[in-house]
Amino acid sequence: MMAVSLDLALCLANMASLEINSALRSAVWMFASSVNSFQNSLLFGELSQ
Repeated sequence: MMAVSLDLALCLANMASLEINSALRSAVWMFASSVNSFQNSLLFGELSQ
């Protein structure tokens, strides 16, 4: 019985860390893309002048 609950706890912890990893990855990607678009708008602003 103890081994089953330990397995379940490990499985849940693994799922939680996967969720956290994907959330972090998407947050980093969103930040990088917003920085990229900001740099592009600066570049286009310089080119249009």
